[in-house]
Amino acid sequence: MLNGKTVLITGGTGSFGRRFTGTVLKTYNPKRLIVFSRDELKQSEMHAHFNEDKYPGIRYFIGDVRDRDRLYRAFDGVDIVVHAAALKQVPAAEYNPIEAVKTNVLGAANVIDAAIDRGVEKVIVRFDSEAKRVANRDTLNPILNAELGTRPAAEWLERCDKAGVPAGKIKTVAEVCESEHLKARGMVVSLPHPKAGTVTMMGVPIRLWDTPGTATVAPPLLGQHTEEILTGLLRYPRARIAALRTAGVV
Repeated sequence: MLNGKTVLITGGTGSFGRRFTGTVLKTYNPKRLIVFSRDELKQSEMHAHFNEDKYPGIRYFIGDVRDRDRLYRAFDGVDIVVHAAALKQVPAAEYNPIEAVKTNVLGAANVIDAAIDRGVEKVIVRFDSEAKRVANRDTLNPILNAELGTRPAAEWLERCDKAGVPAGKIKTVAEVCESEHLKARGMVVSLPHPKAGTVTMMGVPIRLWDTPGTATVAPPLLGQHTEEILTGLLRYPRARIAALRTAGVV
């Protein structure tokens, strides 16, 4: 789809833009890949990794999606536009709502107008809604995994919390068992086992007011309660149980 095409990405020096650029340059062979953004410093830093010597088709274009004329100039001869420019930090957008509208709403309108008037074949906006993120999950997941792998989980949680993004770490079983919350609820219990000694296991998650569930015994050994169930619960006669044993059923 991108081979031999002139591709432009708005917001090209952002976290998605950098990852997208790297993926395209390694996976496809575009005629040109234009990184469009308003951040001169980030373009300079990105140029150190993706430069013309190594990638002859790479280009850097300073501009802002709010600037309609600049977009018209940038879109000249472009086949595909990937629109990723936006104010994405919720607290910043709430504090600067007019700026968010100028970039996210009016900027998007400028992109559409410029694309139509310049004859752009396709404008790709793949991740700007939950439905699109789900539909393009196979593309988005590797990008997120690669980006999230660049920092420790604790740092991402801190950054997400500051940005107002709900997030939580996927914990290992050992980390879950050490959770102070689970310990306070009695969800981690230690019980004697006939062969393994003392074993740590999960308690009962359902807690009713009058009849709170509790874990009182460890998991049984294979066949440990067979006799008890057959004689006591099912009331099988001894002769029938003996026949089952002879047949290898129990």
